[in-house]
Amino acid sequence: MTAETGTYRWMAPELPYENLTPLQAAVGVVQKGLRPVIPQHTRPKFVELLERCWQQDPSIRPEFSEITNLLEDLASR
Repeated sequence: MTAETGTYRWMAPELPYENLTPLQAAVGVVQKGLRPVIPQHTRPKFVELLERCWQQDPSIRPEFSEITNLLEDLASR
């Protein structure tokens, strides 16, 4: 996969880290905890889920079944 064919490029009109090269973005995420800015109007439960998924320590991240349940719950509200 090249830098120009990543899935994120067609999922949203705005590109995360568009001012960084793919290598700079990867280093920022892995070594410096760089995360996208969450819009202020985002529902608090969704923000909480995002932040849990972004944990550096994989053992702290939610299981996929929990993510699915939380997203289904959020979608039904």
